Amino acid sequence: MTEVAYMTQKMDEYNKKEAGKGDVWAKEWIDNRKNFFDPEFNKLFQKYSNKTISDKAKYTLICHTVYTEPGFFGTMLVSKSTRISIEVTVVESADSSHLIAKLSMEKVDASETHYDAATNIKWAYHHAGKILGDFVKK
Repeated sequence: MTEVAYMTQKMDEYNKKEAGKGDVWAKEWIDNRKNFFDPEFNKLFQKYSNKTISDKAKYTLICHTVYTEPGFFGTMLVSKSTRISIEVTVVESADSSHLIAKLSMEKVDASETHYDAATNIKWAYHHAGKILGDFVKK
């Protein structure tokens, strides 16, 4: 399912339960990227790669999320893991058409499980930042 289809489905579900709830959910879905997911990924990437994110860096690392499974946690018998898949591209900052490297991170699990989907997705980005940081450091 595309993200647009997923968002439309969730908005409709929530708005049927309570008017406006789906609209609030959709705004949070988008805002969580800059407020939680990106900072968590960046923090762990910097920590484990020993690299610093800078506007003056020679290379630019571009991460594009291609798959998100928000998962859910009900009980130990009824739950589904949160996972993300990311395409990572490294280009020269001065010339973004000059590709240095490209790799994929498939179905990275959240390193912790919570009742809140946004928190679980944040933990998946946490784990992805750590994995990529370790890889870059080597």
